[in-house]
Amino acid sequence: MGKTLFELEKQSWSKAKENCFKFLEFAQENFWLSGKTEENNFDSIWDKMQKICDLIVETNNGEDLSYQEKHAIVSLEGEEMKEFLDNLVYLNKHIELSSNDKKSFDNFILTCERIIESKRGGENFDQNLFNILDRTRILEVQLDDKFETVLYLLGIKGFILPYSFSEFSKKLSSQNEKINMGRFLVTLIDAKINQKEGNLFVDYVIANVLFDEDLVEVENRELWFNWLAVYYSLDLVWSRFSKLDDVQRLFLFQNYYYKSLVMSLPLEKFISDYVSDSLEPIEFVHKHKKMKDWLDSNKEKVLVNLENNSFEMWINVLKKYISLNSKNYLDGYKVNEFLNNLYGNVPGREPFINWLRKSFAVYFSITEATLVDWDDVSEDKKIYEYDKEMVKAILYFQVGGVNLEKIVEMLSKKDKKFGLSAFVREIEKLVNLDNEEDVNNILDLSSLLKENHLLPEDQEIIFFNEQTGGFEFNNDLRV
Repeated sequence: MGKTLFELEKQSWSKAKENCFKFLEFAQENFWLSGKTEENNFDSIWDKMQKICDLIVETNNGEDLSYQEKHAIVSLEGEEMKEFLDNLVYLNKHIELSSNDKKSFDNFILTCERIIESKRGGENFDQNLFNILDRTRILEVQLDDKFETVLYLLGIKGFILPYSFSEFSKKLSSQNEKINMGRFLVTLIDAKINQKEGNLFVDYVIANVLFDEDLVEVENRELWFNWLAVYYSLDLVWSRFSKLDDVQRLFLFQNYYYKSLVMSLPLEKFISDYVSDSLEPIEFVHKHKKMKDWLDSNKEKVLVNLENNSFEMWINVLKKYISLNSKNYLDGYKVNEFLNNLYGNVPGREPFINWLRKSFAVYFSITEATLVDWDDVSEDKKIYEYDKEMVKAILYFQVGGVNLEKIVEMLSKKDKKFGLSAFVREIEKLVNLDNEEDVNNILDLSSLLKENHLLPEDQEIIFFNEQTGGFEFNNDLRV
C-alpha cells in the first residue's frame, strides 16, 4: 500500500493534463486519431480522452476539480500512455498508408496488420513492427478500460449499475471472477448511501480490502486502480465511522490515519460526527481519550527522506517533535520549523510537509478536544456553559504527564470556569482507584496543586484507607 500511495502522490495531476493536450495536438496531425469516426462511436478511447480534456478546460484548467477527480485524471498519465503514443507514431512512420486507411483508428490498425502479415515469411518481414503492433493492441484494451473507469467516476459516461453485496463479495473472494473496475469503484461510492446493505459493504471492505493488502495489489490490477480502490474504500469506511465498533476504529487509526489525510479525506468531519453523539461530557472525553490511545499505537510509516527514500514510523516522528517542544508543541511556528528541518531543502518536499502538518494538527485537536465544542453538543447551554473547559481538563487528566500542569493553570485563573471540587466530582465518575495509572495521575496532580497553593498541605484528593485496603476520594473536596 505504501508504494501504491507514494508513487501516485509523487505524480502531479497537472502533468496528466499536459499529456492530454499533447495527445490532442498529436491527434490533430493524424485524422485517424481524432476519434471523429462516421459512427461517432462514444466508446472510442479517443472520444473518451477528448471528453476528459474538455472537462479540464471547462473547469478552469482543473483548478475547481475535486481531489478524487484530479486523481482520476492522474490515472491517464503513465508509461502505457507514452508507450502507446510512441507505438502509433512508429507504425505511422514505417508503414505507407493512404489517407483512407487513416480515416479511423480501427482502419489504421487493421491495415497495418494486413501489410505486416503479408510480408510474413519473406525477406522484408519486420519482426519488430509485428511486435510493436501486437503490443499496441494490448495497450489499447488497457487504456480503454482505464478511460472508461475515469469517465464513470467523473459522471461523464452515465449510470453504471453497482454490484449487489453478494456479487461484490463473490467477485473479490474468487480468483476466477473478473472485476469490472468502473463497476467496482461505483459500488464503493454507492455503498455510502445504501441503507439496506451499506453496513455489510463496510464490514467486508475492512476485512477483505483494507485488511488484506494483497487483495488490493494483486498483479493483474494496475497501480492507478489500486490507489482508487483504496481511496473509495477508505471514503466509505470513514463515512460510517460513528457506526463502526471500537475494533474497526482502532484498525483505521492504526493503519490508515496518515494515508487517509494524504488522500484528503475529511477525517475531522467523520471524527466530529462520532464525538458529537456523546450524551454527556464524560462520554465526550472518553471518546477523545480512546482516539488518542489508538493513534499512539499507529503503525504507519511516512517518507522522511526524499533523497534516499527512507521511512520512519509516523508516531515516532510525532513523539520526536513533542519531546523537542514539550512546553509549546501546539505552536504552529514550532511545527513548521520542525518539518522544514526534517525534509531540508529537497525539491518536492512541500506535499510531505503539508501531510505531516495536517496529521499533527488533527492529532492535537483530538488531544485538546477542540474538534467539537461540548457547548455545541449539549442541548442545554446554561447547564453546560462551563463544560468546554471541563472537558479539556478531564482529557488532560486522562492523558496525564505534563498535561496535568494545564489543569493547574486552568484552576489558577481568576476567571476560571470551575473549581477543584467540581473537577474532583467529574473525575470520580471516570477513574478506577484500583488502577495504578489513575491513582498515580491523581497523586501527581495533588502534588502540583500543593506546589501552586491550590490544595492545602494537609489535604489529598484521595487517601489510602487501611481498613478497606484501598484508595478512596476525600469527601471534604466534594463540597
